[in-house]
Amino acid sequence: MNLPVLIAILGLGTITSCNDRFSVRKRLIVGGDKIDIGQVPYQVIVQLGDMVVCGGSLIAPSWILLASHCLWDIRGYEHLLEIRAGSKNRLQGGEVRTVKWSTLHPNYDRVHLHHDIALLFLNHPMVFGPNVKCIRMPEQDYMPRARDDGFVAGWGLTNADHDRTKSSNYPKELLGVKLPVLGFRTCNRWYNNYTLYQDTQFCAGYPEGKRDACVGDSGGPYVVGRMQVGVVSWGLSCAKPRQPGVFTDVGMYRNWIETTMFKIQGSSRGLKCKEYF
Repeated sequence: MNLPVLIAILGLGTITSCNDRFSVRKRLIVGGDKIDIGQVPYQVIVQLGDMVVCGGSLIAPSWILLASHCLWDIRGYEHLLEIRAGSKNRLQGGEVRTVKWSTLHPNYDRVHLHHDIALLFLNHPMVFGPNVKCIRMPEQDYMPRARDDGFVAGWGLTNADHDRTKSSNYPKELLGVKLPVLGFRTCNRWYNNYTLYQDTQFCAGYPEGKRDACVGDSGGPYVVGRMQVGVVSWGLSCAKPRQPGVFTDVGMYRNWIETTMFKIQGSSRGLKCKEYF
């Protein structure tokens, strides 16, 4: 199947929204600022042709961490994806790679977006430089604390009302926004009609809204300091009061991530980076 036909069939507006219960987060940075890729050298964009699929992060020379819901609708066609690193422009510059292998978390629940985490293994490793570096992950079972200040970046829509199926509606330049971690009790109260998992998810945002990673991009990293503690997962809307973003807690999956990478590569060689953010 050729690329234009696949894009038409998938509608590309549905690639990051596997469930209409959620505004599934994503492709949107609201209230953010333009930033340079050197500020987030671990950030990558996942595209199908010129259409934004998701964001992601470089965690090893040949490995990208992202969300399972990013890949659900394109299973079997991951080899058509392009991964761009090292450029603030999503359409040119930097390092571009294709995908050799992918996996969703084995317990991924597409209804509740539980275990919303996935891995891509690239055909060739990235070449490191000032604008291409890995991001460190927390130790197993690490959980971010309420009021930790985190950062999310992406090439997502800046207006939730824009047609997500048109590539021209997506900004070419990288945007970023700061979002604080919220206490789980507060988030659970605001999302009382939805299922949240305290052991594997956390929320970040502002009570008054206005700034959000309403997909920022979906699958993109939530970084505290110089460590990726979350993956952008879902939310009900973009930058609305008491509707913060929900993130997959990377620290709860460190063992799964490392075990999976080792299993695919067959050794620990190539699992460490020469340069970290």
